[in-house]
Amino acid sequence: MIIHVVKPGDSIYSIAKQYGASWQKIVSDNELANPSQLVVGQTIVIMQENRQYTVKPGDTLYSIALQNQVRISDLLKANPQVTNPTALTVGQVITIPASGPKFGSIEVNG
Repeated sequence: MIIHVVKPGDSIYSIAKQYGASWQKIVSDNELANPSQLVVGQTIVIMQENRQYTVKPGDTLYSIALQNQVRISDLLKANPQVTNPTALTVGQVITIPASGPKFGSIEVNG
């Protein structure tokens, strides 16, 4: 989950593009009655979903975790079928869990 604080000039479309999410899902997840009327300072939640990854030649659990910004332990939890983390098979499909919570940045004026 990512928490985005609306800044001047933000729109649902620009927020969706920034996080690679669907604007429709953001509107639905946040129960926005009028998505065209965002308020500066309003918080918007961007829910992330698990995705699939096909192992390529040279991939390791470490390189996959690094590339997808998740912990190796989280990859192993999401993929109980991986019994030997040092022996991934090319073509094997693994689940990349949604990364941990990201709370965005803080802007301080004072």
